Amino acid sequence: MPVGFYELLQIAPDATPEAVRAAWQDQVAQVVRKMRNAEAKKLDRAPIEARRLGLNEAYAVLSDPARRRRYDRFREVSRTGLPTDPEELWRAAGPSLVDPGAAAAVEVIRSLTELKVGPPFSTQPERPAPKEVTSPGFPAPTVSISEESPSVQSLPNIALEPVDPSAMRRATPTAARISPKAGPAIDRSASTEALARLFDQYGPTGAFLRAIRDVRRISTADLSVITRISQRFLDAMEADAYTDLPGATFVRGYLKMVLRALEALDGSEMDEFVEGYMSRFNRARG
Repeated sequence: MPVGFYELLQIAPDATPEAVRAAWQDQVAQVVRKMRNAEAKKLDRAPIEARRLGLNEAYAVLSDPARRRRYDRFREVSRTGLPTDPEELWRAAGPSLVDPGAAAAVEVIRSLTELKVGPPFSTQPERPAPKEVTSPGFPAPTVSISEESPSVQSLPNIALEPVDPSAMRRATPTAARISPKAGPAIDRSASTEALARLFDQYGPTGAFLRAIRDVRRISTADLSVITRISQRFLDAMEADAYTDLPGATFVRGYLKMVLRALEALDGSEMDEFVEGYMSRFNRARG
């Protein structure tokens, strides 16, 4: 029997969103430790990486209410067997595809009006467009082409001359031909060992981001140009000012973009830093 998302995270199907997140963080932390151990012993990391991807996919589905509702419905249907008839399949799976808010709105409208309001989804096929009907007393309009009407044969012959591509390039506005300027440069002279020592010293904190940026000799203003992240958010991440940052999804993406731009960490070390930082972030934000 294939392992589902609940089995992968080792949680019950009725687990709360907080329990889902906590289980995912715990499982990912275990995978990161196994990944680092495999790297040290030069073992095959493919199975560990596959498990990490599976954990991320499970969390992405179960942390989203709409996707989790659809997953739970199809999980239930797959256990009892999928109907062979398309209409029966839709009746079984259709409710999970409709947002509960939309279904509740339909019920409210149905109770407040005398108009016939159907369900938020239908198993009936779409009706074909009605054919054009002409009233008995009025003939259908006709279009006649007289001999005086111009035809394709009567149009004058127009010779099309070839267009010189260079003339088209010359006609292009100057602003469209300007190539983008190169972004701010970073100092790559620091060794990998020096960066690893900084990670061991500061851990998954904003102080590490600031230390790496200082080593790379780049300002937050220039880093904002490279990553397209607001300088205000970059400063907040370095100061561990969690309440000044946006939602967790954005912060997680910002951290990865900054680490890649600074060429600080990659692979399992990047995952370890991001998960450690997000753990502090989630505790501070409640």
